[in-house]
Amino acid sequence: MNEYLFEVIAKEFCGDEDSQYEYKSGPQLVDFFNINFGYNDQYYSGFPTRWRYASERIQHIQHRNLINDFFTLIMSLEFHIQEKNLTAVEAVPFISSLMKHWNKLLRPFRYQLIKIADRYELTNFDENMKLIGSGGFADVFVEKSTGLVLKRLKRENLVDRGSIHRFKREYEITKTLSDVKGIIEVYDFNDSEYYYVMEKCDCTLLDFLTNNPLGISSKEAIIDQILRIMSVVHQRNIIHRDISSNNIFLKGSEIKIADFGLGKDFDFVLSHQTKSTAQLGQIQYCPPEQLMKLGDTGKYSDVYSLGRLVNFIMTNNPNDKDHKYKLLVEKATSLEPNNRYIDAVVMYENFKKIKEYTESREKLEYVMNLIKSEQYDENVELYISSLSSQSLCDNIISMQGFRETIYTYFENNEESILEILEFIKKDMDNSCRRFEDADNFADVAHYVLENNLGTFVVKERAAEILNHVAYYVNRFYAQRLIESLVNRGIEPMLEDILIKR
Repeated sequence: MNEYLFEVIAKEFCGDEDSQYEYKSGPQLVDFFNINFGYNDQYYSGFPTRWRYASERIQHIQHRNLINDFFTLIMSLEFHIQEKNLTAVEAVPFISSLMKHWNKLLRPFRYQLIKIADRYELTNFDENMKLIGSGGFADVFVEKSTGLVLKRLKRENLVDRGSIHRFKREYEITKTLSDVKGIIEVYDFNDSEYYYVMEKCDCTLLDFLTNNPLGISSKEAIIDQILRIMSVVHQRNIIHRDISSNNIFLKGSEIKIADFGLGKDFDFVLSHQTKSTAQLGQIQYCPPEQLMKLGDTGKYSDVYSLGRLVNFIMTNNPNDKDHKYKLLVEKATSLEPNNRYIDAVVMYENFKKIKEYTESREKLEYVMNLIKSEQYDENVELYISSLSSQSLCDNIISMQGFRETIYTYFENNEESILEILEFIKKDMDNSCRRFEDADNFADVAHYVLENNLGTFVVKERAAEILNHVAYYVNRFYAQRLIESLVNRGIEPMLEDILIKR
């Protein structure tokens, strides 16, 4: 800090011309520094110029590492209530205006004043800031002295009103959620430089899961935290619209959700519509309606992204539903918004229900008995939907009554037939211990084709499975099933798949 900067601070504090502070006489300045910073100065004839005295004391305070205490004091509500004879209601907007004034004075010296909770800190951007991330929208720095993070709008975006609006909205929505555990904490917004300060986290969820293989219970704990947090957000009538593994952070073991830049507060904030796909959310997590038009979104859009996020947490792939929560994800990621969960609250309740169900030994035994007796209810349906591809294939081979139960499942969940067939195709060879085990998968594929179930893609997948068993595994049983379908008559394109060798 050079001497001229101390001079600027001193003259402002002394209440000289154009200052926001009240004029302070020499004796008043001496009393201020004596009382608040432990000096024993005396006012006398020939006393130095007021601002020189204040400048020397502020420099000494800085050497004592008390400069942030100085600014915290002279920016406090109590200080301005007393100095300017304001009410608390009047003092609050005055302090906000004063903050902008200070940063305008400090800007030429590459310093800024930031507010963290109830304290104010003077930081040097060049010396104290380390760039830790950069995107198309903003740069992210860490403050070496405090460990806090500063997110600043990129200079080229300062001329774009849409980017400015989005950046300010990101801060404002996050600030309104400051009492929600699991929302990243933000402290201060500078609307002349367009940056805000927030707490520092350890890493993104993407980096954490990529570098740390986790067991099922740990993955479920992460999903539980995220859905709980987003349930509260939706209960506040706020949507995020940019949920992804890059916008969720970990601080220790605690989840922190950030980046509400595309967020929308239905009660207070109007949506900013844009045709720029760069501002529509990350593509792997983005619901189809959001790709078409950002305004045509709702809580169901967050639900879609949360479904993709559950996939990523469970499998490290946003598109892979091969896990016990695939029924949850299928409903959450339906292409038709009206078929999804209405919000994260309902999705969270269903997640807990599936988790509790799959961990209950009593319910599992109950379902096994139903399947063996070829009975079907919602518990059986939930069980089938929670199976991985390997478990599904193992059950088709070894569990009495399971194939018949699968057929009933097809009738009740036509939209899930392709998923079941994909699972079979993925793991049927790994599950077969004997050649004849493959006949069970031929039966399932034949059932789909014989009963003309699902779309052409569904029947195409069934034909591929039946052909695989017939000619790759070389099962005569499957070859006879193909002959019966061809003799009865089947679509030419499917017939080509079935008889291909």
